[in-house]
Amino acid sequence: MTQPFPIVFAADANFSVPLAIAVESLLASARPETRYTIHVMDDGVLELVKRRLKEQCKLFDSEIAFHPVDELVQDMPSTTYFHRVTFARFLIARLLRKYAYARVFYSDADVLFCDDLSDMFDMDMQGHALAGVQALAGLYERFNHGDPYLPKWAANFSIDLAERDGAYFNAGNFLLDCNLFEERGYAERAMEMSLRLTKDTAPYLDQDVLNAVCWRDIALLPLKYCVIPINEEYYACRDYEAMYRGHCLYSRDELRSALTSPAVVHFAGEKPRVLEGPRHVHEDRFIAFWETSAWRDYMPYSPRIGSMSPSRFLKTNIPISAQLGVLLKQIFLYRVGSLVASGSARTRYLEQYRGLRRVLQNARRR
Repeated sequence: MTQPFPIVFAADANFSVPLAIAVESLLASARPETRYTIHVMDDGVLELVKRRLKEQCKLFDSEIAFHPVDELVQDMPSTTYFHRVTFARFLIARLLRKYAYARVFYSDADVLFCDDLSDMFDMDMQGHALAGVQALAGLYERFNHGDPYLPKWAANFSIDLAERDGAYFNAGNFLLDCNLFEERGYAERAMEMSLRLTKDTAPYLDQDVLNAVCWRDIALLPLKYCVIPINEEYYACRDYEAMYRGHCLYSRDELRSALTSPAVVHFAGEKPRVLEGPRHVHEDRFIAFWETSAWRDYMPYSPRIGSMSPSRFLKTNIPISAQLGVLLKQIFLYRVGSLVASGSARTRYLEQYRGLRRVLQNARRR
């Protein structure tokens, strides 16, 4: 595929800063000769973020465009964890029709790019409309803990799971054949189906729908393009055969390689905890990138705060430097807590005291 390579995101105001970090990591991890054209399905992304991302893309000889989708998704269902903009991914081919892209890569905004993506665009999709990464969580939990999610999903959407057992994919990162997706009417079917969703029939909303609508029409994308740190044990393969009973579409070596050399790290399920310090190498990588990025004066996600501060006092869309008063107060409180508490409470207060000091130092270096 010829350059520039089109990359698509979807974000609202809440995910403005994660989007900014994702885009910066995408540009920073590209080979010198790689160029991207970035498109954002926009449901209220902060104007500051838009302006600074446009300036940043120019430095990398890349372009970025924002496409308002608020009216298109205003009637879509939302939950605490899934906002309506998540359904904008169904409209990518339609909204980008004028660009005549053969393929685009879609990514959620809560990611860190660690490698160049250009090779992916030349993969053989075998005539399928999508290429996605197999969702290991449901498969693992089914065979190891008796979780009925996958069979229940199949029953809810009248799908014969035995036909392609285990072939359920993540919707957070996928390669899209725009022409085939439109020709086969998947956008209309997906949007219509989404309006009838309930949390019981489709707890994973867009992912459940995309898998149902595109059943039998999804090629296998290499696992490295969607590595989910919360699922680390699923990649470790301590007992590959027992874990997956022959239903994993990746080999043992592919699982291990993706974990150690990811192209895209997707923080689905659990966002990086910048206060307590990294729990794994991917979180460490994210924190290190954030602390040197153009967005180091903003919290990337609402921080996990201990019992002394049930309200999340550090706001994600306001510069940390504008919140120094409340930050200094909390640093003092957590320091006192770490001195007077004992056991696990003392450990938690001490971790967050150190984390808050690190955030303060990082903001002052902006």
